[in-house]
Amino acid sequence: MQPKKPIVCRTSEPVPDLSVIRGSIEDFAREHPSTAELVIEICVSSHEYDRSKLPAYAVAGVKEVWLVLAPEKQIETYRQPVGEQFRERILHGPGGCLVSAALPAFEVELADLFRT
Repeated sequence: MQPKKPIVCRTSEPVPDLSVIRGSIEDFAREHPSTAELVIEICVSSHEYDRSKLPAYAVAGVKEVWLVLAPEKQIETYRQPVGEQFRERILHGPGGCLVSAALPAFEVELADLFRT
């Protein structure tokens, strides 16, 4: 997992809150990754800013993006990148279990995540 490292895209370098990248540390010693298996953005007051990164992530071929909408206690998932967009958008929460399509061993119980 890569916290706070940019993903080098064609026209920008968005910095996700968390990303899961294939490869070893040595693979990225000289340059930043150009894609990711999973990107997670934590949206407390930055919903629109984080959504503005979605086209760059899609172009970069990021397999899955989670926008954690903290105030709403929901997670938006974006999958199947094509061009500058994702074919699939699903809203999850506030209960249930969310399993990553890109990393099936990674799952989050939404009730535990959004416990107040």
